[in-house]
Amino acid sequence: MALIAIAAALLLIAISTAHSLTEKPGDHDTASTGTRTGTEAPLQTSLARGEPKPQCGGTKSASARPAGPLADLSEPCLSTPDVINLGQLTVGRTTLLNFWASWCGTCREEMPILSRYAQRPEAVQVLGINVRDVESYARTFATDLALAYPSIIDADGAVARALQIPPLLPLSFLVRPDGSVQRIVDPLVFRSVQDIEDAVARAQPSLPGK
Repeated sequence: MALIAIAAALLLIAISTAHSLTEKPGDHDTASTGTRTGTEAPLQTSLARGEPKPQCGGTKSASARPAGPLADLSEPCLSTPDVINLGQLTVGRTTLLNFWASWCGTCREEMPILSRYAQRPEAVQVLGINVRDVESYARTFATDLALAYPSIIDADGAVARALQIPPLLPLSFLVRPDGSVQRIVDPLVFRSVQDIEDAVARAQPSLPGK
């Protein structure tokens, strides 16, 4: 019983850090405008040094056919005018999807960690999914964080509906090379690069490849 009580308490703590999707842009002024408070240190990444923004195109498989819930979905890239077919982008490789919004304070804490992970040679493909947001706020937010991975804008909610996401942020999913999708629940929020590596590694037995 004691172990059950401890596990329940840890779950409640994790859930308390997430933000409800019933919130909306502007509920949290600092996050929604992408500005930092005086106590936050500036991020030092490749983008902060003036290098090109991450592109949404990725490397596509020439032979595999897209399958799964994302196969027929196309959404605009946040950093470029391109419209991205998610089935083509993710087919044949493992992809880590991270749902976020500019008004989500926990997202601001988690996304730099994802950015550091994405720059590792052994990392799987990382793609942000911006939801329930104002595009200009989202773009400023992503630029402010100088992220090393791209995001698409789920303006019509099609990606969220396809994956039947719960009304919380942030959320992460692994897309398998065959197009099937697995939600990451351990941990609910990444606190370190090691957290991400461990979560991906735990899923690897069921993942045919990157």
